[in-house]
Amino acid sequence: MSKKKRPTQKTRLQIYQDEQSQVYRTTSRGVTVKCLPVAHLLEKVRTEVTDEDPEQVPPMRKLEGVGEVEIPYTEDTIAVEGVPEEDKAAWADYQQKMREIEMVRGERTLKVIALRGVEFEMRPGWEEEHEFMGLRVPEGDAAKLYHYFTTEVVGNKMDGFLISQGISEASGVDKELLATAEDTFLDTLGESEWDESGTDSDDLGEEGEGEE
Repeated sequence: MSKKKRPTQKTRLQIYQDEQSQVYRTTSRGVTVKCLPVAHLLEKVRTEVTDEDPEQVPPMRKLEGVGEVEIPYTEDTIAVEGVPEEDKAAWADYQQKMREIEMVRGERTLKVIALRGVEFEMRPGWEEEHEFMGLRVPEGDAAKLYHYFTTEVVGNKMDGFLISQGISEASGVDKELLATAEDTFLDTLGESEWDESGTDSDDLGEEGEGEE
């Protein structure tokens, strides 16, 4: 008869290594978050935004003396004297379209990070506090989690940088692979929404100066 195998148990070293593999970051608002491996999900979000609305081709210009050969305008060539007004208008439309696409990418990236990229504890009574301060608390678990993340967890671009780098580390991928997602995430956060201390000045009002 074959001997029954004993169930495998983790050694102390393995348990220690598992604990060390966890990636945590503390934001400017004093909230500690656990970063999770969602690099593949962030890349999928970027891909699907492109599939939904493929990036537009920049307006083209003809090369003088080369027949019907056309090449795309660049920021430098569109500024050259003598460029037709219709080409300038087409370039402006193209730039606006690119901004809109990046805005969608940034918003979706931020949602992925808030809902799947980090784990954190939510303070008891936060909903009552927000309603008392005049902040609208959205309906639905996902919307509430996103609202909490953007109002209570992150306070500035440095928080976004630390979290995105933590996700990269937790995912076990080269940080350069997440560089684009990180840029859109940081652009969506925008330092203009928070003051330098990481406090939402709009939430505090004119008299709120934060705690010492």
